[in-house]
Amino acid sequence: DLAGKLAIQPMAKTTVKVDFHHFQRAEESVVGGNKTLGQEIDLTIIYKYSANMKMVAGYSRFFARDKFAGGGVGFTAGEVYDDAQWAYLMMDMKF
Repeated sequence: DLAGKLAIQPMAKTTVKVDFHHFQRAEESVVGGNKTLGQEIDLTIIYKYSANMKMVAGYSRFFARDKFAGGGVGFTAGEVYDDAQWAYLMMDMKF
């Protein structure tokens, strides 16, 4: 996982983060002969409501390498993976 991360604080209690990830195997795939698995972009917004509570919203998108052919543990040879995306909303409270 090679990553580049950027964080800015546009307002006093708000932080915006953008992360880019490039995922690759340590060794070439037995089937596909390629190390690259894909790339991911994460957008995270954090609002610090108080010293003990923050709200976090995030969106991520994973761009799978075209016709990624697995060959390792948990992968089936010739299996094709599609892009994926997900979002979340979380409240983090300290007690």
